[in-house]
Amino acid sequence: MSAPTMSSTAVLTELLEFPPVSLVDDLINTVNEVMYRCTEAMERYLQQRSRIGGRDYTDEIKLGTAKLETLLENVVDKNLDRLELYVLRNVVSIPAQLLEDGTFVLKHYEGLELNECNDELVGKKYAAVEEAFALHSLLRARLRETSKAFANVKKFKELVLQLLEGGGSDDEMQVLAKSLEPVGDTLKLLATQLRTLYLENEEFCNSKNISALLDKYSECCESGASRPGYIAHRTKEVVDTLFGNEEESDTEQAVSVEDNKSATSPSSCSEELLSHPDWSSIQKHT
Repeated sequence: MSAPTMSSTAVLTELLEFPPVSLVDDLINTVNEVMYRCTEAMERYLQQRSRIGGRDYTDEIKLGTAKLETLLENVVDKNLDRLELYVLRNVVSIPAQLLEDGTFVLKHYEGLELNECNDELVGKKYAAVEEAFALHSLLRARLRETSKAFANVKKFKELVLQLLEGGGSDDEMQVLAKSLEPVGDTLKLLATQLRTLYLENEEFCNSKNISALLDKYSECCESGASRPGYIAHRTKEVVDTLFGNEEESDTEQAVSVEDNKSATSPSSCSEELLSHPDWSSIQKHT
């Protein structure tokens, strides 16, 4: 018969649930195993009788068994190759004509009509299968998490039941109760401090006080008592000093100084504010 084709090999693999060549491989491995065991047994037998007439023939026995093993391997491989060809062509083989004519059909393929499939439909099916696999993986992960949570809950339930039934000793219960006593006092202290902070916040940080503080700050900025106003005033004085008209007389400078003093606020508060542009001065004069 002709050599096996890919189609016949595929059909036989599906029918037998193993490749046909694996049957031949098992036969070859079995024969080789028997052959090697025979040569090993022969070598052990000869080694037990290696001394003849006061002479040791150990090296000759090893060399002879190695040559015998090589000879057997060549003969066995040659005959097993013939067996492999015969089995694959005549024993585990399906004639190609039967497959082409549709005479040899597996049972689950009977009545199957093969039509040209739509690529779009195949894509949808493929996407659905991938979604199913993803959902399966997600469900398995959720199942593991749920099993772990269930085990923890079950363990917690057993501990609670053991505690309620008085499973622990009195000393252990007393130690546990003492360790839990500071929790109540701590919660009460925390609630009291939170209430105090809330009342202080309502008293000093309400919207009315904040609005009044912002108004005062705006007034200070406009009057030059703030830090930006002080910096601007001092910068103007330094610039006037460096780049002013040096040709003016001392009398005119004195007059200008008197005029500037008379133009400023009559109170000494603004001078103090300009000299001390910090928050304490703002609080003091507002």
